[in-house]
Amino acid sequence: MSAKREWILIAGILLFMIGLLGAGLALIYSVIFAVGIYVAVKVYVGRRQRKITKEIPEGICIHCGAKIEDAKCPNCDGIK
Repeated sequence: MSAKREWILIAGILLFMIGLLGAGLALIYSVIFAVGIYVAVKVYVGRRQRKITKEIPEGICIHCGAKIEDAKCPNCDGIK
């Protein structure tokens, strides 16, 4: 994840934690929930990124979204 997305995730989780505190939950439980959500999101994003890079190691075409094979897009590079 990029640094900007990391800060947005942290800010969102902190606001969620403050909301839990406002609802009457104890501080320790709010912190445990916030840390749990942070770890769960990081694990989910990491596994999904690994799955995508395993399925599409060279990436996808920006213009049409096709899978790049042999450093060329089968749709866009065939037209030119």
